[in-house]
Amino acid sequence: MELTEWQKELMEALQKVGLSREDILSVMLVLTREEKGRELLAFLSQKENPTPDEVCERAGQIAFGNTGT
Repeated sequence: MELTEWQKELMEALQKVGLSREDILSVMLVLTREEKGRELLAFLSQKENPTPDEVCERAGQIAFGNTGT
């Protein structure tokens, strides 16, 4: 299966944040729709130096519809 452009962008952004390979795979598994992936990309571009825990937490909120607001 070939990755789409947004999936490649998201994987690159997750690597830059310092997520482990396992965390990257987990995030990619739960964010299978482009709009959800783009939402996490927007979070990564807006949040200065997010921790891997913050990224994983936000990915879960996006994936499961709990924005925490």
